Amino acid sequence: MPGLMQSHVRAAFKQVREYANTTRESIPDSQKETFAAAMWQISTANDREHGFKKTSAVFAMFGSELVE
Repeated sequence: MPGLMQSHVRAAFKQVREYANTTRESIPDSQKETFAAAMWQISTANDREHGFKKTSAVFAMFGSELVE
């Protein structure tokens, strides 16, 4: 069975970006900072089960709110 082709990886990441954008746009502007802070807290907490942090999703959705 061949491995994933680069085009498959790009297509998957495109779908993830579209989902992140759709989700972000569904949150009222007045609540985006709150959501960003909550997601940052969750994503930077130690994950003993998986052993990694998940900050890339937060930056993808709330990069501008986190920089402020």
